[in-house]
Amino acid sequence: MFMKRFVVLISIIFLSLAVQSSSAVLQEITYHGTVGSLDPANNRIEINVTDQFGCTYENGTINCTWNPITPVTLKGTAPDPAVFSVFRPGDHVEATSMGGAGGNWIGIGLIFPTPGIENWYATDIVGDSAVITAPLVGGYEVFYETSPDCKACTGTVCTAKTANVTITSTGTRVFEKVMKPGESFTYNGRNDNSSVMVTFVHGQASSESCLNGSPMAGVQPISDFIIHATPPLAAPATLATMTGPETQAPPPPTTRASLGFLTPAGALGLAGIALVVMRRS
Repeated sequence: MFMKRFVVLISIIFLSLAVQSSSAVLQEITYHGTVGSLDPANNRIEINVTDQFGCTYENGTINCTWNPITPVTLKGTAPDPAVFSVFRPGDHVEATSMGGAGGNWIGIGLIFPTPGIENWYATDIVGDSAVITAPLVGGYEVFYETSPDCKACTGTVCTAKTANVTITSTGTRVFEKVMKPGESFTYNGRNDNSSVMVTFVHGQASSESCLNGSPMAGVQPISDFIIHATPPLAAPATLATMTGPETQAPPPPTTRASLGFLTPAGALGLAGIALVVMRRS
């Protein structure tokens, strides 16, 4: 589930690697749920999950949607200490774990359940924004692309020296900035008192673009952002009537798509799509 605008281009080689057990891309799983306990001393957060994002391949089409699951409590490492100032017990969240259920939470969004809209709105995202499907309030979206420091690489990932961050407003690109780790900015270019604040804490980038870099199986790059969106003054407090993608699965992110839903059988089924470029709107 991850899907803010992305072109699906899956190579047969990559799918084969995803099926293999050694040095494979780590599984990502995305959930809806509520915050349970917060443990800042040990950098851990507990989330009571009730729904999971999943994709199926049927009749030549990939269908992605939220599905209810047996409620379970998952504990994992927080993606950033900012989690403990943004989230409170009982908050509704969308959260993605890497490496299996629980374990490491790599992105958490503060969301508002809204009747009639499957992809709820977020006001805050902590961690890797690319794995959060919920659009920001006010019709904003944040995309990023990291550039590697080729002198600081381990296997498939390098430390990111910069992140090229783009903000769109109702689908139109309105702002772009190249950020270094630790930098922040606020976009408030509309006349409705809405805004988006972005901090690029630190990140990773693929080593493939470095000299002598080559495609290989390995851990996917993860980045850490802190994002806060302030809705327009005209928006109701519940955000329940804001316009959005009603009862649709969200589009995929620009930076990467999760392969958490891929089983070996599923990967082989998707291999037939590897030769086709598909854009999901």
